[in-house]
Amino acid sequence: MSSPRHIRRLAAVALLGAAVAGCGGASHSNSTNATSKPSSSKSAATKPVSAEQADPASLVVLPQGAAASQAIASVGGRAVTAAEVERLMFQKNPYREPVPDAPDYSACIARQKAEAEKGLREGLPSTAPVPAVETLRQTCSERYGKRLKVGLSAAIHNRWLIGEAAEEGIHVDEAEVLAELRETERGYGSNAKLKAYLKALHQTLGELKEELRIGKLATGIFNEIEAKDHAAAASAVASYYQAHEQQFTTPEGRTLRIVRTVSAASAAKVKAELLAGKSFAAVAKELSAVGQPVTAKDGEVVDLRPGVLREPTLQQAIFAARLNHLYGPLRVVTPAKTIAPEANSGYFIFEVRAKVPAHRTPLAKVRSSIAQQLATQQKTQNLAAFVKAFRSRWKSRTDCHAGYAIVNYCRGYKPKASEPEDPYTL
Repeated sequence: MSSPRHIRRLAAVALLGAAVAGCGGASHSNSTNATSKPSSSKSAATKPVSAEQADPASLVVLPQGAAASQAIASVGGRAVTAAEVERLMFQKNPYREPVPDAPDYSACIARQKAEAEKGLREGLPSTAPVPAVETLRQTCSERYGKRLKVGLSAAIHNRWLIGEAAEEGIHVDEAEVLAELRETERGYGSNAKLKAYLKALHQTLGELKEELRIGKLATGIFNEIEAKDHAAAASAVASYYQAHEQQFTTPEGRTLRIVRTVSAASAAKVKAELLAGKSFAAVAKELSAVGQPVTAKDGEVVDLRPGVLREPTLQQAIFAARLNHLYGPLRVVTPAKTIAPEANSGYFIFEVRAKVPAHRTPLAKVRSSIAQQLATQQKTQNLAAFVKAFRSRWKSRTDCHAGYAIVNYCRGYKPKASEPEDPYTL
């Protein structure tokens, strides 16, 4: 789980895009909006439609020209206009592609045909024959629908953030926005480069400043959430420690002497030498170091704990063995092949010298880490609870007009199972 500070930083920087991406994402488009036409009068209606009715292929078209100032949704009584949505339809597309020219899509169709014909001429392997006009029109319509979802989501989401900040008493001074603007300018290298970027994005300086202001408001909202967090109580830490005793307990171990050989014959020879009084250390020096038990040094392993050895058969034999009794040769085949064939199986001879008692780490040594873990969990829970309440509160205040109830920001919209939401993003 990310830390609350990390969550806050990501949310503050990428909040607008993160929430919008789940509502359809940016799609490829190769058309111009110069020939867009006004929609029918249905776009001025106020009756929401269901998600099932809101098929991207049959979406109403945003009003154009003088009608672009018409509202297609409202948040708490504040209008969301067609012009604002269309602007965001372009600006929220990372490819900077024009919005398909609905409703006839003539430019979009022409662009697709030109690209397909160019691919055929150049012999591109991924290029299929030029599709029929109606197929291209359907593609343009679907792209327009996806872009409409992105633009509408961004516009509504901006209203939510502005409204929430106002209710929480969170304000951003003009000086803060200007400082952020200067930081943005430095990121582009110069004022001229920033202006060129804005021109390509069809964005004015005023619109950029508003976007930066909303980002600052989002940061303020998350700061308010964190201000309500509290350190974990000592009683909570103690309760966690008692309830998770196993987590802080090191199981019983073994101290033993052990060597490994690569053949039954060499194992028999080694065992005879050990029975005759030769030490494990002396035997170990004469054997290949490849394949010897992990942590073994001069034929001895100190404080071996369950789960350390990869070979279950060997581990079970060691922990079941009597003290000071020579065992083996025990043939073991490793469960996973290694790059050293001589280490993939072997014959082990061992003698358990002592049992290492299980022990529990004192609460005093883990109190700080437990407190930090509980505090992080509480912060995460607080954030998720706030986000859930925030979405519910503002969705209930958001009315999308007929044909535009196509995103999960609209009241009455029922998300499909394939539309999961990030519980930590506003």
